[in-house]
Amino acid sequence: GKGGFGVVYEAQDQMLERRVAIKFLRPGSHREQFLREARAISTFKHPNIVSIYDVGTLEESDCLYIVVKRN
Repeated sequence: GKGGFGVVYEAQDQMLERRVAIKFLRPGSHREQFLREARAISTFKHPNIVSIYDVGTLEESDCLYIVVKRN
């Protein structure tokens, strides 16, 4: 899927054996807005809002990502 700042893929967390979504920052998008979105989402606790499990940067491309799971 596509979001406002990036592209979203469904994935399998191999270590914890669960389905997750990984959102990658779209090239040319604003890094600070992407991180602000992650920080905002992390403050909510609600069954209809995803939980953030990881935020980071891919070493090989310096691309930001957010890993989330539905509650």
